[in-house]
Amino acid sequence: MSDYANITATPLLLSELRKGLWHCTSPSEFRQILRDRSIKPNDGRVSRWGPRKYACQELGGVSLLDLQSPTLDQVIQTADRWGPFVCSGNYQTTVLLGLDRAALAANLVPYPANKGNTTGAVIPFVETCHRGPIPTAAITYCLLVCSTNCSHFYLETALADPRLAEVEAEFLKVTPAGAEERAKLMKAVEEKVNSPEFKAQMQRARQAAERAKRNR
Repeated sequence: MSDYANITATPLLLSELRKGLWHCTSPSEFRQILRDRSIKPNDGRVSRWGPRKYACQELGGVSLLDLQSPTLDQVIQTADRWGPFVCSGNYQTTVLLGLDRAALAANLVPYPANKGNTTGAVIPFVETCHRGPIPTAAITYCLLVCSTNCSHFYLETALADPRLAEVEAEFLKVTPAGAEERAKLMKAVEEKVNSPEFKAQMQRARQAAERAKRNR
């Protein structure tokens, strides 16, 4: 279960996200990126919008999240759209690739230009398209985010497969966000229901109800 709804309530994570230009991917897709030495445009193999093509596909590009250029209000306003990519419900660990904006500038098509030249879906304010593949040399750092509890994340300057595997194993053991609070609440309710005081109160209520029934 994804914890994307808590991203904007996690100041440290939001602060990191606000610093960069990102490509979100899965661990397996990241390993393929390393083998290919590039982030390739989505040719339709990965569908996040259903059967309909999205804007970056129509432009023959790679979809990126620019969480630095928009205002904070715009970022928060659209969090329900971009959040599921940062904390994907499809995998426990999301890999966010931080990119060198200056190195990619010539091929970036930001919002709203990417919407105006396409008929596909686009996330307002924050989604930017990069025409063509992105070389891995443009990756400056990586952010690893746990989908079930986004307060768990790591910023890596150089990510290799052994470190990724280590983090994946760690995130598999992370308790889902809110689970501890729910468990405490259920325990408190159970203790109250099983207390002598509560049982006596319920007995008195049943007796009162029976008397009222007999007196009708």
